[in-house]
Amino acid sequence: MNTKEGASEKDTIREKIIGLGESSARKSYYPQLLEHIRELRDERAKLMDTVRLLEEREEELERLVDEKSALLSEVHHRVKNNFQIIGSLLSLGSGASAVPDEAMVFGKTRRRIDTMAQVYEQLLQSGDFSGVDFCELLRHIAGDIQSLAGLPGVKLHYEMSCRSFPISIDLAIPLALIANEAISNAFTYAFADGKGELTIRFEREKTENGFFCSLEIRDSGPGFPQEGAPEGRKTLGMILIDVLVNQIGGSWKYESPAENGNGTSFKVLIET
Repeated sequence: MNTKEGASEKDTIREKIIGLGESSARKSYYPQLLEHIRELRDERAKLMDTVRLLEEREEELERLVDEKSALLSEVHHRVKNNFQIIGSLLSLGSGASAVPDEAMVFGKTRRRIDTMAQVYEQLLQSGDFSGVDFCELLRHIAGDIQSLAGLPGVKLHYEMSCRSFPISIDLAIPLALIANEAISNAFTYAFADGKGELTIRFEREKTENGFFCSLEIRDSGPGFPQEGAPEGRKTLGMILIDVLVNQIGGSWKYESPAENGNGTSFKVLIET
């Protein structure tokens, strides 16, 4: 083959490859290529429609979530206000009573109402209606009771692991009421000289079946005689504790002396 013939054959092959010749591979696949391009354009249009639809639904969901949050906030706000109104009525009743024991009952009931209101107050302040920071709630409850008792000489200690597990409002309200009763009892009976220590422990541990919560209120007071154990008292506070602990499926007990030999310990154990 001479040089000229070789060059002619190369040109023919080149034309077939790049689509210049009548029988080129590119020319024979061109209709199929156009069809694929049309299909891709159709698919792209469908995808764009789907994206627009998803964006519209996302906006609708965001609007519904905002509306739900606003409604929840309004409900919690009204519940908190209603509790405050009830508390004010109880204060009026306490002030109008000439009988000290009767006024004391009004005051204790007012404190219980305020405790429930604090749960809703925390929900509103945090803006997160899925759960309550129970440790922060305990600090508020203990601080308020100490202030009402007028015993600044009592030192409060907190040993709580609460950083990453808010508890539901269904559990927070009964637990807060239980804590209110136990802390109130400690300030009423444990600190006759106006001094002492109150330790509040709250922990949550993971178990095979879920989570395990424990609440302990321990004071440094003189304790109580065995025949005077709080569990045997038919006071409203003890009845309330028993009812609330049963409601949340837990168990409770008083120990005096406590495990370290001093004071009184109140414990609640709950599986959540």
